[in-house]
Amino acid sequence: MAWDQGLDKTGIAFKVASEGGNRIRVIAGPGTGKSYAMKRRVARLLEQKVDPEKVLAVTFTRVAAEDLHRELQKLDVPGCEDLEGQTLHALAMRILARQHVLQSVGRTPRPLNSFELKAMYSDIGPNNGGITTTKDLVEACRE
Repeated sequence: MAWDQGLDKTGIAFKVASEGGNRIRVIAGPGTGKSYAMKRRVARLLEQKVDPEKVLAVTFTRVAAEDLHRELQKLDVPGCEDLEGQTLHALAMRILARQHVLQSVGRTPRPLNSFELKAMYSDIGPNNGGITTTKDLVEACRE
């Protein structure tokens, strides 16, 4: 199936999928069709013989990344088996690991549950201006 088959040429999904720039960021709420538009954009790129290693499809959830891959396979798009759809968190971890940041700080990355915050602040607070300052810095990053 062609990437634009069945798409409304005046719709947002078509605009996202047909955008000619190298990078595109789509900001919209849940259920608005972001993944659908991304699937069609990736299909277009692959149909235009863009190297799958040059395509980075980033989603917020593992399920969305897996769905993207599965849906592209259903479209029978050549090259989709070589795609690396991933979550935003996985991309960040890959960048950190590639840049040897994690090795240089001697940390092991892992998800942080809310009940672990107090222990984290106690661990890192003394070397970062105190517990209160550390809390403020972490909260500023979360906003």
